[in-house]
Amino acid sequence: MLSLPALLLFLVYVGSIFLISEEIQNNITDYLQGPVDQSVIDMISAIFENIPDFSSLSIGALIGFLFLLWSASNIFRQLKNFLEKIWNIKPAESNTIKDFTKDAIVSFL
Repeated sequence: MLSLPALLLFLVYVGSIFLISEEIQNNITDYLQGPVDQSVIDMISAIFENIPDFSSLSIGALIGFLFLLWSASNIFRQLKNFLEKIWNIKPAESNTIKDFTKDAIVSFL
């Protein structure tokens, strides 16, 4: 749940890289001509016209991607704690910042 906004921001950035090409936009609208109502095609054309440029999305996409990786690493850390609790394994005491950082990096990787 926490990674959905970051994932959406990253997907908008990646999608805008590919959809900026006018040839791809024309192919998509031509493909939709038969099975889709004209109002949907007009809406998709409006989306194509309002694709943000790369400079405004690059920082946001980078932040979104980093947030996505951070939340995924937290999920792995919580999964590790959950499995230790289920199997009655005493977790290693991590009293220092070094141990916490090491655990975070391992779960991130």
